[in-house]
Amino acid sequence: MSYTRHHAIVATHWERDELELIRDEALDMGCDVSQIVRSTTNDYYSFMVAPDGSKEGWDESDDGDGRRDCVTASLDCAGAEWVEVEYCNSGPAAAVVRCSYGEDDAEAVTVEGMPRP
Repeated sequence: MSYTRHHAIVATHWERDELELIRDEALDMGCDVSQIVRSTTNDYYSFMVAPDGSKEGWDESDDGDGRRDCVTASLDCAGAEWVEVEYCNSGPAAAVVRCSYGEDDAEAVTVEGMPRP
């Protein structure tokens, strides 16, 4: 039996124009994305790529994985900071699965945000 495991990306960059281009690419690929928001201080800009909503193992889930890979590649090329999280009501706890700092760093973060012992 398959289950839904949500994957979302939050991206941040200091240059709004660069982030808008990546957001537009994500929309063109069929991702559901939020509006770009400006931070309260220091003029950082962020948007979210929402989960695809598909069950793990379904073609739609695999397509969503591929779209998120394209988005993160564009974010990396632009020098943006980003994180991909996964979560669901059943199964393993929520986790950071990868980020702009590399997968090794992502594995060191728990849902509480504290380094693992």
